[in-house]
Amino acid sequence: MFPFFELLLRYRKEITHPEPKRAIPFGFISALTVIREKTLFGEGPAEILPLNDLQLAAECARAYLAYLGVGTGAQCRERKPKE
Repeated sequence: MFPFFELLLRYRKEITHPEPKRAIPFGFISALTVIREKTLFGEGPAEILPLNDLQLAAECARAYLAYLGVGTGAQCRERKPKE
């Protein structure tokens, strides 16, 4: 298992998904797939909801947290780019 997944498993009591050990990598792969699709192709399904990089990151984080059942995901906010 990847160290990142092992780190998240330390917080399994906060994860309400019935199978955290499976949910952690599955949710990560799901978010990564969305980011990869937008990055590599930038068209097709990604055009349905045009998002900038910060918006995409925030939405993927919300989706991941919601899938794990951690909080509401509302704490994921878009960060303003550093100038």
